[in-house]
Amino acid sequence: MARPDFRSQAAERLASERDEYTPALIDLLGHTDRTVRDNALWGLRRICGLPFPNAPGRWIAWLEAEER
Repeated sequence: MARPDFRSQAAERLASERDEYTPALIDLLGHTDRTVRDNALWGLRRICGLPFPNAPGRWIAWLEAEER
């Protein structure tokens, strides 16, 4: 299993990429490491421009609505 600091750095890197990484960042919202979760949330907010909280269900609902 990867170290939390590696996952945290990966979340930051994903956030700097395009919207195609949004599902991966949503998955990271449920990670056990707080830094990973925080960086994933920061990335989602940066990519999507939305102020949603760290609530994976809210992000999933939004993503599904966007994909329709």
